[in-house]
Amino acid sequence: MRRIAAMALFVLLLPSSAFAFQKGIALGLFAKEPDFSYLEDLKEIRAVGADHVSLVVSLYQKDITGDEIYPMPQPKGDFETISDEKLEAVIRQAHEVGLKVFLFPILRIEHRVGKDWRGTLAPKDLARWQKSYRKFVLHYAKIAARHRIALFSVGSELLSMEPHTRFWRRLIASVRRSYRGEM
Repeated sequence: MRRIAAMALFVLLLPSSAFAFQKGIALGLFAKEPDFSYLEDLKEIRAVGADHVSLVVSLYQKDITGDEIYPMPQPKGDFETISDEKLEAVIRQAHEVGLKVFLFPILRIEHRVGKDWRGTLAPKDLARWQKSYRKFVLHYAKIAARHRIALFSVGSELLSMEPHTRFWRRLIASVRRSYRGEM
């Protein structure tokens, strides 16, 4: 009986968001026209019953051994990083139509060989890679905080970097200093 009571207390103390179901759709931010508006796309997403939209922002690394992460403001094939100004406009539009936003910065590999992908990173200089990654995550965390984003991703599919738990704990603590939403 004590075990059940303790479990019930634990469940009651969890934030309500721990049980919240999110009906979301990812919106690719790939328009090449500088004055393109995502407003109609966002309205359509809301009209189908979604309450969240995932905005994926791509940043780049030369190859899996690279140790510098960078935006690509000018299109290069299918590689491009949306400008902060444009991203913030899309976030405002999403909020205007009643959508909560999941800001999802993601690392893409510019030159892949064989089975290379973000899950097989092997930076030549790990400390430099971590500093670069930290800079890009904190940049987007500030945008997330400024716009009261509902959800923010600190990383995705970075399997080879998972063993560096000290780095991740410190990064998350740094994000928490400015961003108070869900991660």
